Amino acid sequence: MDEAIAGPEARALIEIRRLVPGDAPAYVAFRLAALAVHPAAFTSSAEEERMRPLSWAEARIRDPARPDDFILGAFAGERLAGTAGLKRGVRPKERHKATLFGMAVAQEAGGRGIGGLLVDRLVAEARAVPGLLQVGLTVSEGNAAAERLYAARGFVVFGREPRGVIVDGVPIAKLHMALMLDAPAAGG
Repeated sequence: MDEAIAGPEARALIEIRRLVPGDAPAYVAFRLAALAVHPAAFTSSAEEERMRPLSWAEARIRDPARPDDFILGAFAGERLAGTAGLKRGVRPKERHKATLFGMAVAQEAGGRGIGGLLVDRLVAEARAVPGLLQVGLTVSEGNAAAERLYAARGFVVFGREPRGVIVDGVPIAKLHMALMLDAPAAGG
């Protein structure tokens, strides 16, 4: 296990920043590993992601036409240990909301608060976007750790989609959660 991630002061050694196109190779490798380890947690599959060119990841990381969209990376030294993205609605009637996507923490970095750091930073940046009023997400039912993480930050469940995804023939419900950015911050 990487000492930069495993030590008791691990949170202090983590840098959270927006990914840039040069991070695309690390992002692709990280994402493929997350999809392989936790296939039920994501709507995308490792198989479909492997088919995408590196240019797809570069464009996803930084689309100049969409300045309010971004992907955060949690770095332990040079190593990408977690990701979380924000995608704002495109259509005029949906510009007030965004979606948190691609939230993942490397398996060997779990339990060290990195997920919380990512979500906290994402929410802080979302609050700074003019006109953005809410952030939504989906979480696979039964992913108790993710449900707790989001709930602790003020996200509330507003719906349950039966058979939201089917992974290896097994239907998995998706819980829809939202955080109202114009409400007081969780814990405050």
